[in-house]
Amino acid sequence: MNKSVVLTYPILTGHGGMETVLTGLLNNYDGKEKMQLFLPGGSVDKTWLGQIDDKSEKIVLHDKKLKVLQFIDTFMYMLSHKPTLVIVMSKWQILPIDKFYEEKYYSRFANVLSKIMN
Repeated sequence: MNKSVVLTYPILTGHGGMETVLTGLLNNYDGKEKMQLFLPGGSVDKTWLGQIDDKSEKIVLHDKKLKVLQFIDTFMYMLSHKPTLVIVMSKWQILPIDKFYEEKYYSRFANVLSKIMN
């Protein structure tokens, strides 16, 4: 089974500290798991994305402007990609991810998380 880590945040402006931190993380991550950044609302200014190596594999941008559509998009993305670990950087995205892991995927998530933490 392929392991993957997904970082998720609703939308970025393209001009803040979050973009700087994410660029450094995505460019310097050397873990075994595939790491992706998922932005259901995309990025207002996409210039910062040019600094990320292999961005087509690491960045998933959608262009959902309404929060309800970002909420649904987050849930659908997690359902279709089944990441091993999700790092949520926004409080409103926790609910769809929590619901995703609540039943059939929760035990797998808990097992992987316990292995990482030990």
